[in-house]
Amino acid sequence: MIVTILFAALFVMLSVLVARRGRAVAHDAAERALEQLAHVVPQLCVALLAAGFLAKLIPAEWIGGLLGASFLRLRLLSVAFVPIAAGLIAAGIVRQL
Repeated sequence: MIVTILFAALFVMLSVLVARRGRAVAHDAAERALEQLAHVVPQLCVALLAAGFLAKLIPAEWIGGLLGASFLRLRLLSVAFVPIAAGLIAAGIVRQL
């Protein structure tokens, strides 16, 4: 809940800064945000589908063993597997316009 409030406050502060710069800047910022959103949404859909399939492939006993493990071991495993999972998901990179 606190993270949501912080993001909302950041959004409001950045919106005020953009609005103070003028209508043209606000229009350009909104246009760029929509372009980036158009690139990210399909990637997000592919990533969510891949995560769902991976969740079905990984045995529940293995996950249960990890959740009962010490925090350090779980953290080390996540650091090891995140780059592998990111490499397997062929979602691409958000273009810099």
